[in-house]
Amino acid sequence: QLTSNTIVNVVSADRIRELPDQNAAESLGRLPGISVQRDAGEGQKIIVRGLTPKFNAITLNGVRIPSTDPLDRSVDLTMISPDLLSAIEVFKALTPDKDAEAVGGTVKLTLRRAREGFHGDIRAQTGYNHHEREYGQYKASVNLGTRVFDNAMGVVVSLSSQRANRSADILTADYLFK
Repeated sequence: QLTSNTIVNVVSADRIRELPDQNAAESLGRLPGISVQRDAGEGQKIIVRGLTPKFNAITLNGVRIPSTDPLDRSVDLTMISPDLLSAIEVFKALTPDKDAEAVGGTVKLTLRRAREGFHGDIRAQTGYNHHEREYGQYKASVNLGTRVFDNAMGVVVSLSSQRANRSADILTADYLFK
């Protein structure tokens, strides 16, 4: 990667599903050179090569996702479930075929495609919150898919539920002078 003109990281669907990520931002944060901007403990936006999220271009199946922030061009990735992704590609170098405003990088998200025949998978994960000393954290998902009309159209349905306690310690101090 040090001598390459184009730095690309690719993550497959199997690798995406191995880890208990809550959304696409969390999945992207596992790649080198990408940091996650968090809100209330959950990954929200990504920072590529140290540049703010407004300098990234994010596409979904080749279509550019418009900005979700009224103040800049950044995209909130909490709305994209990693269960629906089949691949993630991150281009960290600006090349002539990329958008000029994507100085930070270009992220290409590819959605799952329905396979022939009826297929499905069920996943369940559980956890423990050491901070609160509590069990009961969970994430469960059901994904179903098939092709219809002589394989002319595919249908993928994804249902998910999660419970996460993102507790925090807050320490404040107040001084009273008399």
